[in-house]
Amino acid sequence: TQAGNEVLAVHPDILIVVMGLCAGICLNPAREHPVVFDIPDRVVYEVHNYVEYVYTNLIPRDAISWDSLRCILRALLLAVLVASLLLARAWRAAGCAPSKVALLHSLGCWTVGLAAL
Repeated sequence: TQAGNEVLAVHPDILIVVMGLCAGICLNPAREHPVVFDIPDRVVYEVHNYVEYVYTNLIPRDAISWDSLRCILRALLLAVLVASLLLARAWRAAGCAPSKVALLHSLGCWTVGLAAL
């Protein structure tokens, strides 16, 4: 508010833009603490949503909860892990063990996948 009033003291005809928090999508604090300048009608509240940066916005909240989706993803991840272990066992039984590079790559993918959940 103080900075906006100082700008308006020099340029009283401009609009001051207030952007939302959390990647521009949240203006909830403005409900309890609205921006009020000495010159009225000079504030513009602006929100935007970068869907590609907030991936949870892609999940409709009325379709499935994030906790339910997380459980489903963990189960799928576990099923793929078991299938990978069975496949590695079959490769070894056939004398075709995977290379160290393939094992390190797989380990890295599992680490990232589990950390994301």
